[in-house]
Amino acid sequence: PPPPSPPPPCKVCVYFTLTATPSVIFPFSIPASDCQTYLDTVKPQVTDAATQAGARMLSAPELVTCSASQVKICSTFFSSADGAKLQSFFDSQVQFWLEQIATPASCSSYLLGYQAEMTVGGDGSDVKNLPTGCVSAYASQQCAQSKINFPACVCNTKPLASPFAALPTLTTLPGRFKSTTLWCFTLATVTPSSPTSTCGKTTTLAKAEIWANDNLRRKIAGIGLKPAGSATMRYISASWGAVGENTLKATPLNWSKAQANGGQICLELENNTSPAEFCNTGSDDTCWINLFDTSKSCCPLYSSTDL
Repeated sequence: PPPPSPPPPCKVCVYFTLTATPSVIFPFSIPASDCQTYLDTVKPQVTDAATQAGARMLSAPELVTCSASQVKICSTFFSSADGAKLQSFFDSQVQFWLEQIATPASCSSYLLGYQAEMTVGGDGSDVKNLPTGCVSAYASQQCAQSKINFPACVCNTKPLASPFAALPTLTTLPGRFKSTTLWCFTLATVTPSSPTSTCGKTTTLAKAEIWANDNLRRKIAGIGLKPAGSATMRYISASWGAVGENTLKATPLNWSKAQANGGQICLELENNTSPAEFCNTGSDDTCWINLFDTSKSCCPLYSSTDL
C-alpha cells in the first residue's frame, strides 16, 4: 500500500495589535524599525522552544505584516500535533512579549489611550476572529495615564484643559558641550475639552514646570527654549522650586499659541544622566511637564517618552 499522506501543516501567527480608544490625544504608528525588533525577539525564542519540545518546523518565524497598528509574525509547524507542543510556551510567553512593550506601571507615553494586545493563533486578517489553529494564547493591557503627585501647587492638571499640550515623544539633540545632550519636549496646540471654560480660553503659555529629581540639580546645564518659527535655541539657567518639591521651572515663556505649536523646551543633561533618573520615573526615559497659563490655575500635565 502507498505510504500514508503527511498530516496537514499548522501555521501559527503572533500578532501585536494596537487599538485606539477615544482617550487617545496623539495617534501613534508602530515604527518600521520596531517590527524588526519584535521579529528579532520572537524568532529565536519560538525556534528554541520548538527544538526543546521536539516540535518539527517547516519554516521559522518571519515578518508577514508591519503596519501602523499591527505586527504579524508567522511560522509553520509540520503538523498540528507539533505545534500543540508549544501551547504552554505560548501561554507564558505571550504575557512576557506584551510586557516588553506595555505594562500597567510603564506604558510609554505614546501608547496612552491604546489597548495593546498580544495574540497567538491561526493565520487570518481579523485578529478578533482568527481561524482555529493548533495553539492559541492572548494577553492585553490598557495603557492609561499614571498618577503622580505633581505639581506642588493646586491647578487644573487634566490633559486638554487648555489649548497647550506636549507631544508624547521626547527627542534628542546635541548639547552645547561634548558632555551634554538635549532632551526635548515638543509642544502642540489642541482643542480643549471645554473650549469656553476659563482654561479653555487661555491664549498664553506663561511657563512650564518639569517633575525632576532635586538630588540631580547639578546634572542639568540649562534649559533650551525654541518657540515655533525661531531659527535658534535660546538658553536659560535651570530654576528650581523649594527643596523637596522636585520642580524644575522653565520660566518665563509667555508664548502665544503660534509660538507654542511646534515649540521646544529642552533639558540639557549631562551625558551620564538619563531622563529616567532626572525625571524621577526610574524605569524608562519618561518626563512629565505642566503647561501653565498666566493665572497659574490651568496647568495640564503631560508625559513624554524617548521613542
